[in-house]
Amino acid sequence: MTKATMESDLQDSSFSAGDLNLCISRQILDSDWDSFLLTVPGANYSQSSLWAQGKSLLGYRVVRVTVVRNQRILGGAQILIRPSPFFGNFGFVPVGPVVTPCDFDVTELILDQLPAIASREKLHYLAVQPPGGSEQLIPELCARGFQSTPLDLAPSATLSIALTCDLDSLLKGMRKKARQKIRTSERSGVVVREGDESDLGTCYRLMTITGQRHEFKPYSQAHITGLWKLLAPAGAMKMFVSEFNGEPVSVLLVLAFAYTVTAWKTGWSGLHSNCCPNQALYWTAIQWAATRGYSTFDFGGISREIAAKLSCDDCASLPPKFRGYVFKLEFGGKVVLSPGSYAYLSNPALRFAHRALPGEIVGSGPLATTFKWLLSRLR
Repeated sequence: MTKATMESDLQDSSFSAGDLNLCISRQILDSDWDSFLLTVPGANYSQSSLWAQGKSLLGYRVVRVTVVRNQRILGGAQILIRPSPFFGNFGFVPVGPVVTPCDFDVTELILDQLPAIASREKLHYLAVQPPGGSEQLIPELCARGFQSTPLDLAPSATLSIALTCDLDSLLKGMRKKARQKIRTSERSGVVVREGDESDLGTCYRLMTITGQRHEFKPYSQAHITGLWKLLAPAGAMKMFVSEFNGEPVSVLLVLAFAYTVTAWKTGWSGLHSNCCPNQALYWTAIQWAATRGYSTFDFGGISREIAAKLSCDDCASLPPKFRGYVFKLEFGGKVVLSPGSYAYLSNPALRFAHRALPGEIVGSGPLATTFKWLLSRLR
């Protein structure tokens, strides 16, 4: 392929299919796309162009396919592309495609484009994780060569609270233990305030302590700061800080998009647990979301295995390191399950190997470690 041909392939493009126009764009920011997402119930922040801009800070680029009729977007999918120095380009469609309800022709048109985009963009691996309630997409993905993969792009299981009632009713909907702990935090003098840019150092310090306690590495302070400067002025990121006697004890970063506020990253010093600072922290964030008209508070992802135990209230059998999920359940959250991820491998030999290997092998080893690291940078 000549350089001229390659450059031509990488240009934005548009073509017609009946009365539908299909557009492929590499613009990071797209206000029309974001406005469309706001009209679709359940649309996730990870499909927004503002989030794509945040991911560009980590070296991602974006390809966005949209279907338009009479200058009105009916659906689309945002593909986040991350180059890997050892394994080539990886593409991800987290919580997408996003389509207006019952528009199957639009969905088919988008899905038909994904393998072609994988080829043009030289993606060795393109993974799609459909939104909740889109189980009908699974056979369509499989028909186009996608295969089930155990690696989630976005949490396929979570806990959420419907914010459709007043604050008193939300409080009554919690488990008794959560209400008691919230009252304990009030009696103990725990104060929760909204954070600002001057709190980012404290935020990173508390997240690092939590990462050490649970054996994970948080984003760098530079990246957290970059995201804050990008998202906070747009109202898409908020910070809540709990304090005891003026000492910052825990912090919560939430993402606000469309109808949902999502608990994204949290940190806790591990101190003053008897004062229940974390219960106060989350309750303040829930109140903030409810009083500003959001319809859902999402606690963030949990594993599907743990979700199954929580669904049947089998909390006693959880290992100690997972007891934090019980903490979330005490707020009255309900388990929400979404479809898993489906991957398209451009190389036929890799596609065959992926299909032949058991899921526990695909989900482990050096390649899986690379996938998981890349996926951790998506969230």
